[in-house]
Parts: sequence; C-alpha cells; structure tokens
Amino acid sequence: MATPDLIRSKFAALNSGSQEEITSVSSWVLFHRRSAKQIVETWMQSLRDASGLRKLNLIYLANDVTQQSKARKREEFVNAFSTVIAEAMENAYRHGTQDVQNRLKHVANVWEQRNVFSENVIMDVNKRLEIAEKSVKKSLSGGKMGGLLKLSLAPELSKINLLYHSLIESISSSSLAIGSSFGFYSQLIEAEATPASPLYVSKLFQLLESLKLSYSTSKAAILVREDIIKQLEALLQENNSMLSKENEQLNEIQKKIDHVNDMKQQVEKMITDMLETSEDENPSSSTAIKEEFSSKDQQTLLYEESSELPVINDGTKIDSEVLDLKKVSNNLTYE
Repeated sequence: MATPDLIRSKFAALNSGSQEEITSVSSWVLFHRRSAKQIVETWMQSLRDASGLRKLNLIYLANDVTQQSKARKREEFVNAFSTVIAEAMENAYRHGTQDVQNRLKHVANVWEQRNVFSENVIMDVNKRLEIAEKSVKKSLSGGKMGGLLKLSLAPELSKINLLYHSLIESISSSSLAIGSSFGFYSQLIEAEATPASPLYVSKLFQLLESLKLSYSTSKAAILVREDIIKQLEALLQENNSMLSKENEQLNEIQKKIDHVNDMKQQVEKMITDMLETSEDENPSSSTAIKEEFSSKDQQTLLYEESSELPVINDGTKIDSEVLDLKKVSNNLTYE
C-alpha cells in the first residue's frame, strides 16, 4: 500500500535527477496506479516545498509517469496530473534558474507535440508559464531593492550556494526517510511477538527497502556536505594566497611612501641650509627670498624661470649668487 510517508520518501530519493533515479521512482509510481490521486497530491505538496532544482526533478518524474501511462493507454495518472500540472509548472518556473526555466519550456513543448495532456491543459500550462516569465522579468528589471542595487552572487560562491541548497534538500529528504523507516522499524521489529507468516515477511521486505532508502538519502547528504567542505577549503586556500600577495604589495607601497618622505625631508633641509648660507653672505637678499617662500607665490618663485632678474621690495635686483640658489632649488624640486 502506498502510504503518504512512503510516497514522500520515494520522491525524496530524487537527488541528482539522473535518468536512473527518474526511471526507478517512475516504475514504483506506475505500479501503484490505484493510488494515483493520493500520489499526485503528495507529489504536488512535495513540489511546493522543494527548491528550484528538485522542483525540476519532480516535473521530470511527472513527465515520465504521464508519458508511460499514455503509451500503456492507462489514464489514471494523466487525469490526476491534469488537475495540478499547470500550477506546478508555474511554481517551478518562478523559483528556477534560467537553465531550469529553459528545461521547463522544453518539457511543455514535448507535452504539446506528443499530446500528453488535453488541449485545454496544454493551453493552461503555456498561459501559466507566460505569466511566470513576465513576473520574473519584471522582478529582475526592478533595479533596486530598499534603495540599494541588487547584488548578484559572486562567481566563486555560486557553486557553494547551489551545494547548500542541495544540502538542505538532502537533509530534509534524509530526515523524512529516516523518521519513516525508524518508525516502521519500531513497529515491526520491537513488537513483543514475531509472527511466522507470509504477511510478516512482506512487511520485513518493505522495512528493508525503507531502511535502504534512509541509508542512500543520508549518504547523499554526506557527499554533498563533503563537497561543500572541499569547495570552502579551495576558496580559503585561494584567498590566503591572494592575501599574502596583497600584503606584499601593501608593504611595497609603504616602503615607497617612506622613501619619498625621506627624500622630501632631505631636499627641504638642503634648501634651508642654502638659505642660511645665503643669509650670512647677503642678509637683504636672503630675507627677501624667505618672504617669497612664505607667500602665496611660493610655487611661482620655485618653478617659474625668467630671463630678467627679480626685483626685491626695496627696488634692488638679486645678485647672481642668489639667482644661482634659485636654480639649485628648481633642480632639486624636479628630481
């Protein structure tokens, strides 16, 4: 009998979305066609609760089940899925990446080409996908959220982000499968009496399958977590390497800053010494130069060249010795 817990545990086995997984679960679903309505209701609830990639896997499962049913001329699952498939496609499209959205469109085209569902259902599916597409585009073109630009996830973190989503799904699936199998185990194995009957053997077989499913889902979660750890270790190693290079670069910049400061102090000292020497030899000219250095025209005095001798406040001209001092200052400044 296909109980809700058993149905959910079967859907939880869709981890990678491989053809083998899809075919295996699809075969089990088709075998329980008498429970088609309950299976599809549980399928729809599982899809609502799933994230983008698992939603796609559940759509793939529905695709395989309905096409197999159509080929065998059994309408139980086609009829059951017809009531929810349009809503499911819209839900999966809204929460999927662009790649997932393209795959969903392809599935819808296959259904239309092969007449898997009725014309009305196909029209509803296409309409829902069109509405979802417009909604997604409008959301992406919004530009700002809360006054801040939306930031895309860094490429280095994209794979880790996907793995984390997969891990959350795997843990959810594993917890569900373990809870179901452990409950079944307590009910069957820890009973006071062990009946020797074919029915009990059948139940033991079901329990064994349930425990195997728990093992596989738990193993899948462990593998995803190990992959996340590897990705994080690689990212940490890369960032440590970049940090080392950036620190070396920072030290090099600081050395250049210190060197330029030292040169600046040396040049300033040389100029000061020259001015003091000039003051001893020609006090009036030196005083005039100091005043010019402290005035707003300091840069003009240091850098501008003139063919004529500058005029001091008292109307006299600077002698050739002071003019030579100015040229020395110019040369030091440009070096």
